[in-house]
Amino acid sequence: MKFFQLFIDETGHAEPSNRQSGLYITCGCSVQKDHKERLKLKADEIKKKYWGTTNVVFHSAGLNRNADEFAIFRRSE
Repeated sequence: MKFFQLFIDETGHAEPSNRQSGLYITCGCSVQKDHKERLKLKADEIKKKYWGTTNVVFHSAGLNRNADEFAIFRRSE
């Protein structure tokens, strides 16, 4: 029997009264449990390559805005 883990992330504001963003998005990713460690190792390789550490957290908000740690991906104009 195969076992899976589900990872869920959300973005936006869940409160209908909050007008800052008109969107609230929930996204999930199902990973076969025996592939989880391999994915973690690949993510750690990316973190080491760009930041020299594995202490970076991939948050969609920072990735979308090229903010915080992800500012290194901004295009110079």
